[in-house]
Amino acid sequence: MKFEFLGHGLFDEHDTTVGNYLHKSFQDKNFDTFQCFVAFTTLSGLSVFIDELEAVKERYKKIEFYLGVDDKGTSREALLELLNRNIDTYIYYNPTKRTRAIYHPKLYIFRGVKANRVILGSSNLTRPGLFNNIEASIAMDFVSGNFQGTKLLKQIEEYFASFFGKDNHNLQKLNTALIKYLTDRELILPEKRIFKDEEEKEKTNVTDEEGNDLFTAIEAPYVDLEDLENVDSETEQKEYLPRTIALTEHYFAMWPENFQKFKEFKLKYNTVIVPRDFENPTLYGWYVKQKALYREERIPEEHLEKLIEVGFSFSDGHQIRFDKIWEGYYQELKTYFIENGHSDVPRRKDRNDPFYRLSNFVAMQRHFKKKGDQRMTDYRIKKLDEIKFSWEVGPRNAGLTVKHDDQWLETLSQYSDFKKRYKREPKQKRNSDEYKLGKWRNDQAVYRKQGILSQDRIELLEAEGIIWDLDEHDFNQKIQRLLKYKEEFGNFDVPLSYTIDGVSLGQFVYSVKKRGTKPENKEKLERIGMMGVILRTEAQTTGNKRSHITTEWRQNFDQLKKLKESGVNINEINQDNKEHPKIGNWIFNQQKRYRHSKLSEEQESLLEQLGLRLSREDTKEARWNIFYELLCDYKKQYGDCRVSKSFDKELNIWVGLQRRGYKRNTLIQERIDKLNEIQFEWTVDTSTKKKNAL
Repeated sequence: MKFEFLGHGLFDEHDTTVGNYLHKSFQDKNFDTFQCFVAFTTLSGLSVFIDELEAVKERYKKIEFYLGVDDKGTSREALLELLNRNIDTYIYYNPTKRTRAIYHPKLYIFRGVKANRVILGSSNLTRPGLFNNIEASIAMDFVSGNFQGTKLLKQIEEYFASFFGKDNHNLQKLNTALIKYLTDRELILPEKRIFKDEEEKEKTNVTDEEGNDLFTAIEAPYVDLEDLENVDSETEQKEYLPRTIALTEHYFAMWPENFQKFKEFKLKYNTVIVPRDFENPTLYGWYVKQKALYREERIPEEHLEKLIEVGFSFSDGHQIRFDKIWEGYYQELKTYFIENGHSDVPRRKDRNDPFYRLSNFVAMQRHFKKKGDQRMTDYRIKKLDEIKFSWEVGPRNAGLTVKHDDQWLETLSQYSDFKKRYKREPKQKRNSDEYKLGKWRNDQAVYRKQGILSQDRIELLEAEGIIWDLDEHDFNQKIQRLLKYKEEFGNFDVPLSYTIDGVSLGQFVYSVKKRGTKPENKEKLERIGMMGVILRTEAQTTGNKRSHITTEWRQNFDQLKKLKESGVNINEINQDNKEHPKIGNWIFNQQKRYRHSKLSEEQESLLEQLGLRLSREDTKEARWNIFYELLCDYKKQYGDCRVSKSFDKELNIWVGLQRRGYKRNTLIQERIDKLNEIQFEWTVDTSTKKKNAL
């Protein structure tokens, strides 16, 4: 049984939330049943997984929602969405006012033939409850047949027996009449009103007697549903065998057949490990039994001999996998030894460094040997000794032992020739002729910094004019170019695209002003009279909320500008634009960042000057006009505006929203006039529809 704590709201990270788990669970093919018991539900919460739920609706045996309507926490839109999608939904409500026990569970259950998942905690089916609120829940994964898991499901079934049996007097199946009943009594509210009430509560601060705020308001992190983190929510599918395996006549009769299938499996897949999700579950069960009987020392002798002959492994499958991983790293280290003449890989701290993992492997081998860890077997010690592995690290190590002196001096000679020919330091650039030499040069700088490079080698390198700190050297070179620029133009206002001697001086100036730099570099720039430079810490503080103009952003903006100048209507370019898909996605992201106050003032100004619509209102207006044009086409072809759900589901919903808005006096007059122009039917006779349905 696997447990996972799901907490969110206290920190900006939101990769292990109930929202993520629900989203991923509907994508997990191990489940075919979903039931949930939730107090509050909103459409914003349902939207987290509604598309995934729709996709599995035909495959799932059962989908049931048992929802509450207490304290006006469930929205009308959420119930309409479930009803429109024909999802079995039941409402529980206890109208007793005196000592009323409200419906308050937060329980989500996924079941399958092999695996099950139960999520239990404090998260309601609302966007804040799934992502933003400070919540605490537990996700429990277990295979079918697990004792504790089966017991848990049985207890849930017994507790909610009157729900599953549909004989609880306060439980009603959701339908149109029930929604009207709940709406008329204001037990459910429009979603906008729910959030409006929450905003009003936020305006009421808690203060002490002197009027000081007692609590600090913390902005909840924005969660992009299109960018949900890929959480590790794989279901557990371990085989739980009986404590004692019975050696029956049937077992002995079937053993030769299963043994033959195992040999065929080994021949086909070149492995002796049968995975738990193998297409033939019988073979996997037989495979697990052989290992269990071997551990219990109950395996028949004749079976044991045959299994040993075909290379059956009685050790844990994980250990076999780890052995293969070790061999892989060893071969990589052996290649390093052949190329460099030693196996002393310097320790890397940068995870992006190509030798980061190999350096960790080397360090762990020394650690296992020193601690006498059982993983450092005699076989592994012998293999490592074959490539002259150094078990101890010290000043005479890391490529600096006497045996490497000749090789080191030879490389120094190559380094000297390179410097004389190219007048620069060799670069450690992948797939280039100077990669090895650049790596060697960088290693010397690292060894010197670590204090393990001998003084004689330091002096030899300095005689060749080595630059120990390339970053500092490059920065100083840019300062010299800045001074030349000021001498020529009289200021430090370098255009973003300005380049000199192959150096992007404009990007450098932009970077130190917008992204920041180190304190010592800031001091150097201010010393030559350049103002507006910020520290990296300052950039990180302000950069969390507002974006900045990067080179990539500027390139996309320039491309959009060219499109407009060529006569393209940039407000018609969207994510589905086949001619300009990349710029369509970029526009969508700018509009999204604008809605969440993520654009800088400079970005907003540039986009607005270009005439790009950014606001949500503009987007809604454009969407309304698109549906209106579709309805006009429908009217011309069919003579009325009664769009059926089977014809066009989205247009059918839009038409229904217009009638609803007209009925509630929330539809603006301009839209009413436009719909009247095409003889829009504001009321529809449903008697004919009901008669046809019968």
